[in-house]
Amino acid sequence: MAEAILDQLTLDHRPIAIRAIAKALDIRQIRNAPLKSIEGALVTTPGKGSGAVLLNANSTPQRRKYTLAHELCHFLHPWHRPTSPRGFDCSSGDMREQGNSTRHAIQEAQANRFAIELLAPRRLIGHYLERMPDFQFVRFINKRFDISKAAAARRYAELHREDLAVVFSRHGIIDYAVKPPSPPNSALWRGRALPNEIKQRPGQASPWIDADPADWNVSAGRSVRIQTLQQHDGYAMTLVHVSRG
Repeated sequence: MAEAILDQLTLDHRPIAIRAIAKALDIRQIRNAPLKSIEGALVTTPGKGSGAVLLNANSTPQRRKYTLAHELCHFLHPWHRPTSPRGFDCSSGDMREQGNSTRHAIQEAQANRFAIELLAPRRLIGHYLERMPDFQFVRFINKRFDISKAAAARRYAELHREDLAVVFSRHGIIDYAVKPPSPPNSALWRGRALPNEIKQRPGQASPWIDADPADWNVSAGRSVRIQTLQQHDGYAMTLVHVSRG
């Protein structure tokens, strides 16, 4: 669906105009309001003839863009149906869902896939992947497509030809990891201390350092190096690059 929409756009150096796309596809109202337990909600007619989206005003503009794209998938996908009496109410956890066996998780994972494919089209990412991994290219993607650094890092790790994972942490404790299970998967590592913690000023990316493969759940015969981007309030992202030793 994302590719079909992109095929109808003139793609230039501006970020994808998700609000204009949503309105052109019969999302009649997009409203911001302070929300506590959800990031966004879709209200639609039974036949999905038109819809309205509510976004969390407490979130950043970049997060709201992603949430809008996520809700647009629920609206457009012919098989997406509400999985609770509240309808399509999506939490921050739903925005990270990669999918498991439940209908809710599958729908949320599909909405996340649609959102990132639409907001950061793979056809425009290629030249950021031609060199060896580095956080500077995550920053380029973040600015070029006006998506969050976290979304940019996940997209970069996903599309890069090298074996990359991105690990999200706060105060040295892992929250979740992308591209599990090698390196670490979220279920095994959530709540555990980072094997290697690199500290620097917020906004700075560390140099790459060599790490012990065993510390990162990587089999013998492979080498691991890591780079960390420190953020505010103790948050950090770590790129984990695995290669043959």
